[in-house]
Formats: sequence, C-alpha cells, structure tokens
Amino acid sequence: MDDPEVLDAAARRLSELGWVVLRLDAGRWTREADLYDGFAGIFGLPDGYGRSGLDALADALSDVAEFTFGGADPASTGTAVLIRHHDVLDTFRPGLAHAVLDAFAREARLAALYGHPMLCLVESPEPFADVGAAPVLEAHTPH
Repeated sequence: MDDPEVLDAAARRLSELGWVVLRLDAGRWTREADLYDGFAGIFGLPDGYGRSGLDALADALSDVAEFTFGGADPASTGTAVLIRHHDVLDTFRPGLAHAVLDAFAREARLAALYGHPMLCLVESPEPFADVGAAPVLEAHTPH
C-alpha cells in the first residue's frame, strides 16, 4: 500500500477490533541496523536480542508469536506491525524489504498455531513478489 491514510485507517480499525498495533517508520532509518533496533524497540526485546540479522529477527518474531515479547496480550485479537516507507530497506541491501516480510510471514504462521494472529502492513510504492509462498495483497481505499 502506498497511501499513508489507508495505512492509518487500517491501524485505527485494527485497534478498534482489539489488535495490538505497533508502528515503525523506516523513512528515518539510515542503516540496516536501524531495522533491527526498530523491531527490538517496539517488541521490548532485551539488549542485543534480535539485532544481529534476519535470523535473529526471525527468532525474536518467534518469541513474539509465543507471547514472550512484543507487548502481545493473549487477550488481544492479535498483533499488527505497520511499517511506513518499507521500500527504504532495499537501499541498505537489495532484497532486504522482501526478506523481512518473508520472515514475518513464516513466524505469523507459527503464531497462528498459538492462537496469536500476526499481521505486517507496509507502506511502499513498490509491488512485492509472493511472501511466504503467498501473494501479497494490496489495500485500496474503500468506495
């Protein structure tokens, strides 16, 4: 989705439905490490945890799926991560934006087994290839 207003509307609606909504703005990031620090910050991860690359981020997402971290509340409907300017990640390393979504999709499947729905909504002008072997759906403004 490339419309910040649509992303904001989705965040409001998810919140109304009982979701924990966590936000990141990649437009402020200047290096790949900012990505990992951003996720660590919204998930309340201990110092150093989840910050050493995609595998570490996937481990952290697994712990969020299990309600160990992330401000995740088992009584909530689920956890949604909203990322503005997601395409910026590819300026740090080609393919990074897609790899992050792929890792999130894998861990969201695990989360579903724990009864913890997890969504990742991103703002990006660029279309994405399949993520986690499933097509990426684009949001549209309701008519």
